[in-house]
Amino acid sequence: MVVPLTPYAKQNGGKFDFIVEKEYAMPQDLSFWLYLFEQAKTWGLIVYEQDWLDTEFTDVHASVASVDVARTWLMQMGEAARAVDVTIQYCSASPRHALQALEIPVVTQARASRDYRAGSDQWMIGVTSIFADAVGIAPFKDTFWTERVQPGNRYNLSETRTNLQVAVSTLSTGPVGPSDMINHTDIYVLMQCCRADGKILQPDKPATAIDKQLWQAAWPGSGPVGQVWTTYTTIGSDTFAYPGSSHELVL
Repeated sequence: MVVPLTPYAKQNGGKFDFIVEKEYAMPQDLSFWLYLFEQAKTWGLIVYEQDWLDTEFTDVHASVASVDVARTWLMQMGEAARAVDVTIQYCSASPRHALQALEIPVVTQARASRDYRAGSDQWMIGVTSIFADAVGIAPFKDTFWTERVQPGNRYNLSETRTNLQVAVSTLSTGPVGPSDMINHTDIYVLMQCCRADGKILQPDKPATAIDKQLWQAAWPGSGPVGQVWTTYTTIGSDTFAYPGSSHELVL
């Protein structure tokens, strides 16, 4: 999402084609993305996050009035990212964006949760991860705190489930993103996600809700109350289910 006064747009003296409206602007120029990613690559960029996809799509009139504008925007973004060897994370994406990503292989991950808020239930991504996995995208739980209290945080909140945050992030197959203050990361809690060399101990597929959890949501009394997810890891000829022989992870 770019403000309408963006200096990149030709309407404002820039070099690139943009649709510029009252409050928003949307690039329609492959060369813009190539310029942006090539510049960012020199800074060390590996993954580009496109945030506010839902707002950009619904609040730019041109994108909802045309069948081509939004697709062109995302396809050009993806083509440029592929050209400079950058991958993309979609954030605040609607199902339409995830489905569009089927044409854009460099979209490797998407946030499957709401914004992280310490102590909240935004970690419950067992259902949304089903959809993400079905279209070949790794679900991201968003960031989390590894220490219960982050001194001076402006939200005046505390994280009551630090171990759960790490477990869900690890089993999601998406990025593991601690967001602690400097010098306030619980290394013991965080390192449960990976080996000593930093390799994340992820399963073969995201942990997702079992069918009976979905039945319970539709027909109370037909399944378990709570979050019950399942996943597995294959090492050589052996397959290990989570947790153990029950194949179900109760959270």
